[in-house]
Amino acid sequence: MISTENVSERTEATEDSASIETKAPQRFFFESLDSIRRRLLDLTGRNSLLNYNHPKGRCVRLIDELPNQIFDVLSNDGKFIFIPVPEPTEEELVEAGYIKFDAQKKEKTIQDYPTAEQWAKHLGLDTSYELPIVTGDEVKHQDTNLQTLLYAPELESRLRNIRNIAESSIEES
Repeated sequence: MISTENVSERTEATEDSASIETKAPQRFFFESLDSIRRRLLDLTGRNSLLNYNHPKGRCVRLIDELPNQIFDVLSNDGKFIFIPVPEPTEEELVEAGYIKFDAQKKEKTIQDYPTAEQWAKHLGLDTSYELPIVTGDEVKHQDTNLQTLLYAPELESRLRNIRNIAESSIEES
């Protein structure tokens, strides 16, 4: 004769083993997906798409430009002109305080020649990394000039280097 206690214990045992069997594949499934996701989605410093370093010789920093306007012009086969920061004249350097002139000794003392970024700030150009705020009546974002943050000789050198790299990549492929 079978007692009711033994039957209830057996059904509980089979229910527990069934729940363990169904939970184990699910847990394995989620753990394996999670490990695959971690391998596919690399959020560390090794991911160059998320942690892009701007190589000095292979990029040109644009300032006070709108990316969507640049994209629209380029998608219509338009062309741009890169504008360098104008180099300061000696008089401008004196006015800005980079050159001191001693009248008694009749000699000039040059403190520090300004970097392109310093001179651009002095000229009133926006050198921040933030995108400019657009108002409807601004004309400066409607042209095909791209303001860079380099003096003319360095801009020419970098653009020539970028062109050479692009040409060699096209030839190799």
